[in-house]
Amino acid sequence: MRVSLAVFCACAPWLLMAAAPCRVDLRASVAVTQAGGVLLVPVTLNGSTVDFVLDTGAERTAVGTAAAERLHIARDEWVSTDIQGAGGRDQQRLGRPTSLSFGGIALKRRTVAADTSVVIGPVPDSVGGRSIAGLLGQDFLSAFDLDLDVAGGVLKLYDVSGCRGRFLPWTGPYGAIPAWRPVRNVLALPMRVGSTAIQAELDSGAGSTVITLPGMLALGLASGGADMVRGFGKGSLAARTQHFPAVQIGGLRPEPADLVIAPIRTLRSIGALLGADWVVARHVWISWATDQVFVGATSAR
Repeated sequence: MRVSLAVFCACAPWLLMAAAPCRVDLRASVAVTQAGGVLLVPVTLNGSTVDFVLDTGAERTAVGTAAAERLHIARDEWVSTDIQGAGGRDQQRLGRPTSLSFGGIALKRRTVAADTSVVIGPVPDSVGGRSIAGLLGQDFLSAFDLDLDVAGGVLKLYDVSGCRGRFLPWTGPYGAIPAWRPVRNVLALPMRVGSTAIQAELDSGAGSTVITLPGMLALGLASGGADMVRGFGKGSLAARTQHFPAVQIGGLRPEPADLVIAPIRTLRSIGALLGADWVVARHVWISWATDQVFVGATSAR
């Protein structure tokens, strides 16, 4: 009895410990603009502020080769990484910028080393007539929750901790879509095309929503087309656009949609890339802290 009582008394403070309160702290607000179907945000790199594509689908932040030279980013001669994009798989050296910030916040990768490394590779120099330096990806973005209001031209960065369920500081109604992570910081949402259920990666770096090779197989769609799609990498893929009368994301209302069909090889569990065309039509909160995506009206604040 004495032994049992001693164990109970030692454990009681832990059992009675109150849950941490939900905290939603605004860290920064940055301007977001559209060009060539994608979203651009200002990033300060080695003291120069340049436009990056806001790319929630990129595992690593990447800087174009010409931009890396112009911004004097030192190359790491010892470390390279494999990158898989729409243009194929490519191996690229890493760059080591001396400073990297977003909205006045010094960025660090969510690694043990908390480094600021970026991939140097074949990123387009411009989109829609606007010069860009690179792609701002999950390795830095996933440190925050993103409140993305494209209609209002603003992206807000939040620190979120101890929260579950519906916790947004929005005043209007909104829906919640549960996300899951097939790997690292990839956020996948349930998607239904007609009667077929697939998983869609939230990818604001894709100008259009794309049915990828796994989704094509699930839907029984043929490949080929007169259009071409390109992404990170040197190659391109034949693509076409097809109309679908009912496309549903999570529990949102099904809507008709024109989707790009392209045999992009990605994770086997990912049947689509939910692109910027879906994001810009809505007020979206991307919560890496709680693995959810919240969707409100375009005018929500």
